[in-house]
Amino acid sequence: MTTVFFQNNFEIEIIIRMICAAICGFVLGIERSRHGKAAGIRTYMVVSIGACIFAIASKYGFSDYVGMGRDADVARVASNIVSGVSFLGAGTILIVSDRVTGLTTAAGIWAMAAIGTAFGTGMYIVATIATLYIFVIQNLFHNKLTRKRVYVKVPGSVDIVMDSSEKSLNKVLGVFEKYQMDIDTTGIERHKDDSLLYRFAVNFPESTSIIDVVSDLSNIKNVQSVDM
Repeated sequence: MTTVFFQNNFEIEIIIRMICAAICGFVLGIERSRHGKAAGIRTYMVVSIGACIFAIASKYGFSDYVGMGRDADVARVASNIVSGVSFLGAGTILIVSDRVTGLTTAAGIWAMAAIGTAFGTGMYIVATIATLYIFVIQNLFHNKLTRKRVYVKVPGSVDIVMDSSEKSLNKVLGVFEKYQMDIDTTGIERHKDDSLLYRFAVNFPESTSIIDVVSDLSNIKNVQSVDM
């Protein structure tokens, strides 16, 4: 006896939607995985398929209930995807050395859920184009040349222990200027040995190499330590 897996074209349509969601999750997850992010191919694929299934369940899962003459909000499940998936995104956002990381990955997970939802409701063209848009954006603005041109800057801090001479301070400011680092605020603390601790709150281009900045600052005469 032959087992019938698909009783009608609708079931085939549902499976095609999940496959499309999985493929797009794979495509966007590649870029995150290439850059060593914790949320990569598997996370993006699972989020996309999960959102797709939620959308399908929201749109078609309660048809028998409604068919009995009862009212039901068919968009309730899909609407909660937006807030429900946020716990995954929140887990990828970290603060490391006064710098916030993981925002792009969090936004990507949120957008991936939207793409999966779109596939779940049968919006193939919209979901596919959205995948291409996000893929291009993530790759384009992760390119060092592009980031230098658009001058995306991120906040940070620099703590420097050095002598109190104006010459040393001018050299430090020269390094900041070299790497296009903007100073927001400055704090000064005097140590017992008459050295000064300068605390700079700065904004610097995302493409800036912190190692290079610390190296240049450390090579300045009378600079005792640099923490960035």
